[in-house]
Amino acid sequence: MGITRWCRILDDGQARLGCLEGDTIRLYEGNLFDAPTPTDRLVDANMASWLPPVVPRQFLGLWNNFHERQQLEKTLSLIHI
Repeated sequence: MGITRWCRILDDGQARLGCLEGDTIRLYEGNLFDAPTPTDRLVDANMASWLPPVVPRQFLGLWNNFHERQQLEKTLSLIHI
């Protein structure tokens, strides 16, 4: 049994789940983590508009990687210690 290569592509303006099968992508219905169902729709992998594998629900930022904030708080980065 080989490795399953899941992907997300843009298909007819919609983000769709797919599985890379050689040079083609078989589209799936459903959620990647909830037993997706294969469809009969195949897309040429070379012509696909690839999307990031997942959509993050949130972004986290740390204050110590923001130079202006570091200057305001008069703290030192690890480089200066």
